[in-house]
Amino acid sequence: MLKLIAQDGTEYPLTRPVTTIGREGSDILLLQDDMVSRRHAKVEQRDDALVLVDLDSTNGTFVNGARLQAPHTLRSGDVIQIGSSSLTVRAEEEKATRVMREPPPRAAPAPLPQAHQPAPLYAAPASYARPPKDRSIAIILELLPGFFAFLGIGWIYAGQMTTGVIILVTDMAFNCIFAVIGTATAGITFCFTVPLQLVAIGLSTYLLYQHTKNQPDIFGP
Repeated sequence: MLKLIAQDGTEYPLTRPVTTIGREGSDILLLQDDMVSRRHAKVEQRDDALVLVDLDSTNGTFVNGARLQAPHTLRSGDVIQIGSSSLTVRAEEEKATRVMREPPPRAAPAPLPQAHQPAPLYAAPASYARPPKDRSIAIILELLPGFFAFLGIGWIYAGQMTTGVIILVTDMAFNCIFAVIGTATAGITFCFTVPLQLVAIGLSTYLLYQHTKNQPDIFGP
């Protein structure tokens, strides 16, 4: 049976049919790291093997330095990189052997100058520097087009396609109706319809801001 060993030595036996790895949630292997998605990856039993699957995470899952593109059958010695967290795959029966192979303790070497410090044993892949989406762009795309009856563009940019399309179609339909009524009443009803549109713009923009604020892994803190 395989298990995962964290950098601090914590062990996670892979005894369940499915073990989910993420940042939030119950019944999950938690990694407190802003680079980790809420449900980032999972390890599931398939026949006699344990397979690692990325759950469409924002920053990706890496095995032995390579980004995971397809399900990967885990083997003892594999190193899984999720965010800035490293998990090593080990077999349960290897514990005693691994202890025997450890060299005896030796005196700590004298510290070297900063310019000659050794590089980290495992550096996070460069793709972690992928920038999140810009919250301000989402707000601008929702606010400005809204004055021209195109409310919902900001939601579409934020990845909420269904919500954005519904808001866009609804806003355009209501503005067409308001235009017909305003023409029939010589513009009198515009005194009521224009404030309603402004309220709709303000409400949609506020809700979009709250949505992006609750998605720090996509839009930043």
